[in-house]
Amino acid sequence: MRRQRMKVRVRVLHWQEQLIVSMLLKFDNNFLKDTVYVSFLYTIKSMQSLFQFMFTLVCVYVAFWSLQNIEFEKIVLSSAKRQILILRAFLAIVIGYFVANFFLTMGNLIISFSQSFQR
Repeated sequence: MRRQRMKVRVRVLHWQEQLIVSMLLKFDNNFLKDTVYVSFLYTIKSMQSLFQFMFTLVCVYVAFWSLQNIEFEKIVLSSAKRQILILRAFLAIVIGYFVANFFLTMGNLIISFSQSFQR
């Protein structure tokens, strides 16, 4: 008895996920199980994106809070209070983004490094 291959279009973000889904489709013909698995991958991806967004917002807030003690009034003209606030906000966004990106990248590297020893 010949086994029929199912053709399912799956749009995922990373090549690792595409590999997992293609392997699952090769070994199992149960479409419902495949659909649930792909839905599970999307749920994990959306939760990861939400966590990254929230962590970046927290880092931007901490950067803005820490920039409050720096006196930009000595550097910029004293009549430009709004521009100082905007400068502080932009610096907080840039610093917070890079700090969050650093910690998220380090976390991903640590996870992938630890998983490489488990195989």
